[in-house]
Amino acid sequence: MTSLSGAFPIPVINVNKYLWSAMCGIDTSLSTTYNGIVPFFPLADSRAADAGWGAKPYVVYDFMFKFHNGTFYPVKKVQIMYFIRGTAEDVITWTNAIGTILDREDVAGQAINEYLADNDPNAGVFFHRLRVMQIDMVNDNRQDLTVRQQYTATLVVEMEYHITKDAGFN
Repeated sequence: MTSLSGAFPIPVINVNKYLWSAMCGIDTSLSTTYNGIVPFFPLADSRAADAGWGAKPYVVYDFMFKFHNGTFYPVKKVQIMYFIRGTAEDVITWTNAIGTILDREDVAGQAINEYLADNDPNAGVFFHRLRVMQIDMVNDNRQDLTVRQQYTATLVVEMEYHITKDAGFN
């Protein structure tokens, strides 16, 4: 029996894995600093709980389906919302890194496809393009006092992809 997540891949998870791999490839201390945990948590800070990295930065994410352009229905459009939390310096650094890594249109899509070919060839998703927009600024007014007194920045990552697994709805 096939699970829903097996029949319908969740592309944001593939983007998160690629992004973390790219960040760890640049800063090789990240993997050991986070003890093998990928600090991207779905939907809310409560999913981050008291993860074993103390005051280190992390990302909370969600996603929304958007209307796609044109009539070619297999290509889907989604917006990922990334809420980057940490100290002011960490939030600015991670926001800049995530934006730079992902805001490369079809080049980012191809990089994710190559990552998946090497690491998860049965992912069932093909990425076309990604672009990034920051929708707020990091300042004292954006400090979240309910969550470890950390700052927050919000990025929107718009991505286009299509599912390559045939679950009977393609």
